[in-house]
Amino acid sequence: MTASGTTSQSFVLDSGIVSGTVTANTTGNPVISGATIETSDGAYSAITGSGGTYSITMPPGTYTLLARKSGYGSAYTSVTA
Repeated sequence: MTASGTTSQSFVLDSGIVSGTVTANTTGNPVISGATIETSDGAYSAITGSGGTYSITMPPGTYTLLARKSGYGSAYTSVTA
């Protein structure tokens, strides 16, 4: 079998970013560093930095995030990247 010509393929990797601040329900103050933020399937995650901030790069879509830290409990929220 022979073929002539050129085949070209292009790929574009789309990504979304979800970022925010984890706060305590009782005070509204940012949770100190070390809280875990992850998608409900565990595929994407981050650990909060100083001031309770986080950022996760993931494919565009809607996700359920779980935020948790020992001594603070846990919380779920729905986000769109």
